[in-house]
Amino acid sequence: MIGCEVLDRDFAKFSAYKDYLPKLGIRSIRLQGGWAKCEKEKGKYDFSWLDEPVDFALAHGLNPVLETDYGNPLYKGGGGRDLAAGFPHGEEGLAAWDRWVDALSKHFKGRVRDWAMWNEPDIGWNEPLKDDPDAVGRHKPDAIAAFNVRTARIIHKNIPDARIAGLSVCSTSPKLHEDCYKAFGKDIGLFWRFIYHGYEDAPEKSYANVEELQALCAKYAPHATLWQGENGAPSEMPGDGLALNHIAWSEISQAKWDMRRMLGDFVRKIPSSVFTICDYYHPGRGIGCYGLLRADSARNVIGVKRAFGAVRNVATVFDSELLRVERRVSSPENSLQLWEFKRRGAPLFVFWTTGEWTFEKGAWRMAYRRPGDSLEKRPAVIRWPGAPLEEPVWVDLLTGDVRAFPKDRMKVCADGLVFTDVPVYDSPCLITERRALDIAAPAAAGAVIEVGPVEGNATPAVRAAVARLKDGDTLRFAKGEYHFFEEGAKEHFLASVGSSTGMKKVVMHLDGKRNVTVDGNGASFVFHGDTFPFVVERCSGVKICNFTSRVFRLPLVEFTVVEKSDEGFLCRFAEGSASYETKDGEIFFDMDEGRTDSREREISVHALRYCHIQYITTPKCKRNKDTLASTFYPVAAEDRGGGNVFFRYCKDAHPKNAGKFSYPLNEPLCLLLGCGRTRSVMAFTDCRDVEVADVAVRSGVAMGVVAEMCENIKIVRYNVRPDEGRHVSLTADAIFLVDTKGRIEIADSEISWGLDDVMNIHGNYTVLRTVDGPRAEVGIPRFNYTGYFPYRVGEKVEFSRGKGPDKKILGQAVVVEFPKPGRDAERAAIVFDRAITAEWIGCDIANLSHAPSIWLHDNYFHDYMHNRLSAFADIVFERNRLRNGNVAILHDDLTGYWGECGPARTLVARDNVCEDMRGAAFTFPVPFSGRALLENNRFSGKGSGNPYGFGPGVKETVEIR
Repeated sequence: MIGCEVLDRDFAKFSAYKDYLPKLGIRSIRLQGGWAKCEKEKGKYDFSWLDEPVDFALAHGLNPVLETDYGNPLYKGGGGRDLAAGFPHGEEGLAAWDRWVDALSKHFKGRVRDWAMWNEPDIGWNEPLKDDPDAVGRHKPDAIAAFNVRTARIIHKNIPDARIAGLSVCSTSPKLHEDCYKAFGKDIGLFWRFIYHGYEDAPEKSYANVEELQALCAKYAPHATLWQGENGAPSEMPGDGLALNHIAWSEISQAKWDMRRMLGDFVRKIPSSVFTICDYYHPGRGIGCYGLLRADSARNVIGVKRAFGAVRNVATVFDSELLRVERRVSSPENSLQLWEFKRRGAPLFVFWTTGEWTFEKGAWRMAYRRPGDSLEKRPAVIRWPGAPLEEPVWVDLLTGDVRAFPKDRMKVCADGLVFTDVPVYDSPCLITERRALDIAAPAAAGAVIEVGPVEGNATPAVRAAVARLKDGDTLRFAKGEYHFFEEGAKEHFLASVGSSTGMKKVVMHLDGKRNVTVDGNGASFVFHGDTFPFVVERCSGVKICNFTSRVFRLPLVEFTVVEKSDEGFLCRFAEGSASYETKDGEIFFDMDEGRTDSREREISVHALRYCHIQYITTPKCKRNKDTLASTFYPVAAEDRGGGNVFFRYCKDAHPKNAGKFSYPLNEPLCLLLGCGRTRSVMAFTDCRDVEVADVAVRSGVAMGVVAEMCENIKIVRYNVRPDEGRHVSLTADAIFLVDTKGRIEIADSEISWGLDDVMNIHGNYTVLRTVDGPRAEVGIPRFNYTGYFPYRVGEKVEFSRGKGPDKKILGQAVVVEFPKPGRDAERAAIVFDRAITAEWIGCDIANLSHAPSIWLHDNYFHDYMHNRLSAFADIVFERNRLRNGNVAILHDDLTGYWGECGPARTLVARDNVCEDMRGAAFTFPVPFSGRALLENNRFSGKGSGNPYGFGPGVKETVEIR
């Protein structure tokens, strides 16, 4: 059964998600009757809102299950209208309830056969009962049984063949259930099933109690069976008071949880329900993010989650064609859930890991673990006393990936078969015959393409190897050092917010690949000139790992200021710096990538012992100074010989003019000459399930890992620090993620000594330029983002003006048409699902569908500038160590400046250690759209006396413990 709940309280809209129901493969839907919505005026019933889902279900072959809840405040003693509300009571309240149940069952006679009782009446059942009969929850077993019987008798009077499920309790307590069974007495025969819920962070934890419940049901009601009537997991951290809250869930862990619950129930012959088809908006508690579909606060569907496909995969395979057989399959691993079936005459094995065995108090116990966010698998052994499979396939029910299982891993032994190196993880997978499933030809087991060692320019050889990669393959380097030059690189256009738009000279370009790995195997990569190491586009399941990356020479000049005066300042360049010349106040440097031109761009000045940035602009510099990230010095360059250059102050009335040079004499500084961001270490665009692991960056021009319009990113053991004796690792952000969604995890990494931020995770605004009804033209606010537009058909956007506490929401719309603009486009045409008012021209447009769940944990960041987290996201920041940085977390909103959007939805920052921060460790200039929890964080050294910085209206959204 799939949940279609909360329509009775208008927390969701059936019309928004109904078309997804027939596609899911589940044949029953759960509805809640909603007395208060049916009877808004005493004695007048309106069931039309319930007719819609019931009639839709019947028209599409779905079975509606109707639950009788909740109360109605119209009547004295009418009970509460929400979860955990008290039953109707007293003469007036109970009489009105009886009339409504009578009218409801008469109205749906012939259409609804399956009924259920008041939802979760047992909340607080074991707490002291208050004298007030309206007290929230706290219904004792005798009251639950009596109210069930009262309601069931009315339904049976009108629908004699009704199938009524009793209890509908949230608890799996054997005592509660037994007390209820006893209280039913002879009336227990009114019910054909008994419903329990029972939420746990690992679904397997509940089965010890459930097995007791089965025994109790067999004892007291042998005619009936148990029914798991509501269970599910959220896709991100839910709000207070909602099930399984304060856990950093993701779309991946949600999908795994739902499948493990469905299959755990299935193998125990327990009818199962998934909560719920669609997210819902609960006023006061926020988004209930348990849905298979993502919805917003306006109750519109804005995306399909991973769990939708995963649940559909389970429903497709575990259908009426599947036969449970006596389990003969086994494994040496006791932590492996392993079950055996037959489908179309072929054996089918389903399996997943659940945790680990621990020795406690003299006995071995299973420590169940909640599903994680990783897709990483490990090998296992499975034994089966049967004949070899003819065409074995391995299936991942989460991803839908189907692969041929190598026959050389299916070994015949004296007592049957041994399957070796079976990929297993904490999500259900299958081994079966191909004929048992409706699938195309399975992907062959991936090949390993070996590379190297290569003398001289490795670019042509590596490009040739990349061209051979097929889905499922691994590109593996031999150990050694590889040098990559521009000669032989791929000329490729890239429109990226992490690199300036234009043609790139790409060494490794992956496009449209699935489940491929680039394994450096410990090799060292050195990139020369203007080479761009990795560009990955439109791929899924990509892993890049195990190598060290450097550039041959960073485009910077180290210097100190040896004299300062009212006229300017004299710089002495370090010995061995790039050659230069000055002319007409301009300065030019010769680098590996070519000659810089101070007329085309500003030159940034960086302090090397701490992270600080200012700029130098020369008389003919064409850069728009309004967009500079810091203040600047307007100067003219004069060569004094011997590596000495005098920068003479020029007049400039711009408000960002820094005045006199502020850095002290002999302070180690550098001029960054190549920050035009023409390249990064790796750039991912429009990808899904990306993993970067065990990559070390010792030096790089511009950014490290860049990802845009991607879903589910994992970055682990990412080490960014310079080689011994060097002062700079990366010249821009180590991690730059924009317009991402799904699960983002960054863990066990060290990032240091970059000239810009540790990371920047944000959304991206465009600006509304013109409108014509539902058609609009949007522009991008940043000059070097040309060609990048963060939209897909079906995504939801928000129109607003201003930022921070002054931000005003104008409205929302859904993208129904988005023709791909030209690659040099500065504007793009969009068609929305509604007319856009011309009064909104000039406003900002943010994509609400890009709302990731971010988990940053167990990292060490030192000698850095910022961690800027301004995505519309749910963020958990825990167990990180931060030293000698500007801030630990900067939650800002750069709308109108770089087109970066905020604020975050929620933030939990706990158990972090911050040392010697130059500003407030946690700096929040703008409020959260939800709330923040700062818990058990420790501060020492500089900045520890004032670790928090709050802008206007922020502190009210933050709790500090």
